[in-house]
Amino acid sequence: LDKRGNSLQDIGNQPIAEISVEEGKDVKLSCTLKKISDANYLYWYRQASRNAPVYILYSISDKDYKSTDFPHRFSSTVNESNEDFELSIVTVLIGDSAVYYCANDWSLKI
Repeated sequence: LDKRGNSLQDIGNQPIAEISVEEGKDVKLSCTLKKISDANYLYWYRQASRNAPVYILYSISDKDYKSTDFPHRFSSTVNESNEDFELSIVTVLIGDSAVYYCANDWSLKI
């Protein structure tokens, strides 16, 4: 479910299974999602060991809407085709260690 309680339409293709990053360094996680419409909601979640996934942020029209639980160190970018979606984490902390998931949802413009 997304933060609005809707089921997500697609889970993205995340090519890298594991990334090791030194504490204090920056990292970008990438994801490829199908463009369904011009109103794609693109989501990032993270799941720490033995916990439920937690919403980080979603993007639509190149604007991020972050959870208040995640600081300014987390941001996203979407390429022009709206298919490549990146999560950037600056100054990585040990507490950032988790499994990260991307997904999308969409709405129709009538």
